[in-house]
Amino acid sequence: SADRNIASVSPIPVLILHGTADHVIPWQDSEKLYALAREPKQKIFIPDGDHIDAFSGRYANLYRDAMIKFIQTALSAK
Repeated sequence: SADRNIASVSPIPVLILHGTADHVIPWQDSEKLYALAREPKQKIFIPDGDHIDAFSGRYANLYRDAMIKFIQTALSAK
């Protein structure tokens, strides 16, 4: 499961991006994963973001921009 494997991902940067209104996967699960992950890591919670808002809907741009910034930061650290 993810909670058993998340720590082994390091040193690859981890981004946890989750909407707090997700009705499929509770956002608290992402909090647990973040706590178990090793650095480098970042978490972003989208207030009122739902499960599919990352791909469409009112928060799509926010999700996209957060992912782009994370990737740019990770690449510039190399």
